[in-house]
Amino acid sequence: MKSQFDFLDIARGIAILAVVNIHVSALYLAANVNPVIYFFHQLSYFCVPLFIGISGFLHAVSNDTNRAISKFSLVSYTQRRFMRLIVPYLLFSILYVSIRICLEHLPASGSLFPHRFNKFGTVISAIFLVKGNPAGQLYFLPLLFFIAVLFKILEVTLGKYRSLLILLCLAVSIFSYCLWGDIYRSLNPLKGVGFYAAGYFMYGQRSMKPYLLRVVVVGTGCLFLFGIFLPQRAVIQFIHQSCGAAFIFCSSLLLSQSAGRNYLGTGLIGLGHASLPIYLIHEPYIVTVLYLSMTKLINILPIVAFAVTAFFGIAIPILLNMFFFAKSAFITRWFFGGTVSIRTGSDTKI
Repeated sequence: MKSQFDFLDIARGIAILAVVNIHVSALYLAANVNPVIYFFHQLSYFCVPLFIGISGFLHAVSNDTNRAISKFSLVSYTQRRFMRLIVPYLLFSILYVSIRICLEHLPASGSLFPHRFNKFGTVISAIFLVKGNPAGQLYFLPLLFFIAVLFKILEVTLGKYRSLLILLCLAVSIFSYCLWGDIYRSLNPLKGVGFYAAGYFMYGQRSMKPYLLRVVVVGTGCLFLFGIFLPQRAVIQFIHQSCGAAFIFCSSLLLSQSAGRNYLGTGLIGLGHASLPIYLIHEPYIVTVLYLSMTKLINILPIVAFAVTAFFGIAIPILLNMFFFAKSAFITRWFFGGTVSIRTGSDTKI
């Protein structure tokens, strides 16, 4: 481990594995029953709150390491967030909708795409996430944009009162979960700002003593596992997702502090480096198309299709990242250098 922020890449590596697992297992569980896969499907919903928390942590890093960034006006900050988040979202949505329209003309495409994009209004609504978006996982980019801007507004308004800022954001999230708790696991900016504030708070706790860190890991881990068996409504849902994100975040910090050669940590750091390409590429034209092609067109056993799809859903984006994205200066600096890319304390990208 070389960087003091390696644990962020470890956390992102775990989170992106959970994202892929959610998408693959959802396809499997739609027509099959498997208690083990269902358990890990339920277990994986910490991923989005964790990614939001990491972004909040990096917001604090950028404030601390680059005073010029921390003093950006709200307008300048919003413009930067728009270029990093909304522009890639629109470009990838248009790309995926275009691919979908082309694929619909292939033989047997009805088994893969029962809902056709045969009207202009359908295409536009898909791009703007109204319904039927073939890359629905991209909702995270505009979600993070609105969360970051909301947090910045509160930060500018409250000035140096950081404790009040964090408490206010947590209160807004808890109230939002109570208000929209029946919408199972759906996130909006008001719900998500609490996770962002929690990550922002954790920047000041990154030097926590190892024994205290172990206590936090054990406590949040137990609450997270226990919460799976409780009704995911209102405050319980918020506590469950918060404990899951905190458990992975603190476990990653603990793992990064371990002495000697750590192959698990090194592998997760590699996944963390490729987390954004995996996120943008794996769904739907690797995961969904591959799984449905194997189960509906070739009649492969669903559990085999599940394993193969999960493997290629991670492997193909990693290979594309290694041989294409990482070699493109434009893509590396702008597209994939976006919101949560950091290597050293003096080289912070936001």
